[in-house]
Amino acid sequence: IEQRAGALTNVSEIRRELGLYLEKAGFLPEAWAALTEHRRLADEVFRQEHQQAVLELQEAFDAERRERELALLKTENALKEQQLLARDLQQGLWAVGIAAGGLLLAVVAVLLRRLGASNRDLASSNRALEHASERDPLTGLANRRHLLRHLAERQPAAEAAFEGALLLVDVDHFKRINDEQGHAAGDAVLVELAQRLAAALRDEDLVVRWGGEEFLVLVPSLPAAQVQALAGRLLEAVAGEPVAAGRLRIDVTVSIGFATYPLPPAR
Repeated sequence: IEQRAGALTNVSEIRRELGLYLEKAGFLPEAWAALTEHRRLADEVFRQEHQQAVLELQEAFDAERRERELALLKTENALKEQQLLARDLQQGLWAVGIAAGGLLLAVVAVLLRRLGASNRDLASSNRALEHASERDPLTGLANRRHLLRHLAERQPAAEAAFEGALLLVDVDHFKRINDEQGHAAGDAVLVELAQRLAAALRDEDLVVRWGGEEFLVLVPSLPAAQVQALAGRLLEAVAGEPVAAGRLRIDVTVSIGFATYPLPPAR
């Protein structure tokens, strides 16, 4: 029944239990065959879940790219509208100047003030759009675009070596949380983890939502000997207490990989 339903996880678990019972009963060849089939099915389940995770990550990247393109399109449209407005205002100024030179000065002063206010509003809108394009809408953390700009500003020279550490934080079994508790609970976990990571770091450190359930932490000017201790503090900050998602209390752990820079010998 489980095989017809395509429930490979259940079939794999059934094979494992069968192998254990056969082993206890002394049927070792049959137990070995059952456990071998369990291992094969478990590998197949892992492969399918990995493919699904890759697809979800790609969808997230595509959505982020579409959002950036939409923001850029809105900015271009706003700039074109301002350019058209400026051209119309300039034509009006010429007409008024021909009609009355004295009135021209007053009209010019008013229009220039309006144009200055429009330009200031446009600059403010552009800054707001740029800020929004560099933030993750769910967690409020910086995204990849902000990280690249941040690194370019810190290391303007191509030959300059970055000194510090990068830590990649990955939520364990996040797909299981989404499947068993719902995507709203999964979102609550991501938001809470973002807050815990930010609270455990210094002001000069940067936390980035790298994609899906992955976060990237950039820690400048940190000696290599202290990086592992920092990773341990982040593990404790996340797993110290369950995450509240409505009435649910979800135990969450993460895995962390890190590297310190510059990398010898080429820096």
